[in-house]
Order: sequence, then structure tokens, then C-alpha cells
Amino acid sequence: MILDDGGDLTNLVHQKHPQYLPGIYGLSEETTTGVHNLAKMLKAGTLKVAAINVNDSVTKSKFDNLYGIRESLPDGIKRATDVMIAGKVAVVCGFGDVGKGACASLREGRLLSCCELFSFVFFEERHQWG
Repeated sequence: MILDDGGDLTNLVHQKHPQYLPGIYGLSEETTTGVHNLAKMLKAGTLKVAAINVNDSVTKSKFDNLYGIRESLPDGIKRATDVMIAGKVAVVCGFGDVGKGACASLREGRLLSCCELFSFVFFEERHQWG
């Protein structure tokens, strides 16, 4: 079984190591990019094992996208920039499950602007609102 995140291992096995495919009974994919890759492979007839789309499951989309981002976003920002994010200005564009989790994460001790659902304005205009 292949447990993939992004489709890289699936592509590697199919393209460079097809001799392992007979021993692989299936694969799961947890990202939108990986699922799009699987759809292309299926359409082209190159997907040789059964695949499970974990990305679109209710558990993943409602739990991981909303709650997982709350922990990983500030951690990723701090590790990548080596800068404290407290007191900084943050803008989140998009208010799906990931955007909601990002807003919840960045709300603590920061100046935050969230572009809400169906509220479309130019960024410069929204920025002037404060």
C-alpha cells in the first residue's frame, strides 16, 4: 500500500519502478494536487492500482483543513522566517475551511484581516479599512 502526500511516490513507482506495482494493492492520496494527478493518470490509463481519495473525505476536509492549519501555520511561519509573529499584521484571503483555520490561528495577539465569504473588494481598498 502506498500512503501518498502530493502524488510524488505514486509517480515515482509508476514511472521509475513499475516492477513493484504487482505487489502494491492500492494507494491513498491526501492532497488536492495528488488527487488531480490521480485523475490525470486514470484518464490517461496509466494508473495501475486502486486509489482512495482521502483528500475529499469529510474527516480530512473538516478536521485537518480546519484544525490542522491552526497548529502548522504559525509553526511554519516561525521556522521559515525565524521571526516572532506576535503583533504582526496578517491578511488571510479566502474563507473556506483552511482560511477559517488560518484566521483562528493568526487571531491570537496579531492584527488580522480576513476576507469573508462573498465579500469581494480590491486588496488595497480592504487594507485601507484597517
